[in-house]
Amino acid sequence: MFPLISVCYFALITSSFIISEQWSLMAAAMFVCGFFGYLVYDAIMATASELLQRQLVVSPLLLIFAVHWLSSGTQLSLPIPGPSPMPSTAPEGHHGV
Repeated sequence: MFPLISVCYFALITSSFIISEQWSLMAAAMFVCGFFGYLVYDAIMATASELLQRQLVVSPLLLIFAVHWLSSGTQLSLPIPGPSPMPSTAPEGHHGV
């Protein structure tokens, strides 16, 4: 009966060792994934923060320039492709008949 107890005890120790080994491997994998996930998250948030800071600096400047341009009353003339509107060269009394 003694060998049977020792075999059962050895099987219990071996199975608990395998379970604890699986848990430690899973914990190590979760730690590594979490660490790399944090590094990627930190890099993305740093880039987004820099872009937001630039936008917050540039937006008021663009708004000031737009208000100044609109208040000056000058019109923006953009060259538009196509036929240019030519004034009529016919005399006022003559209607092409």
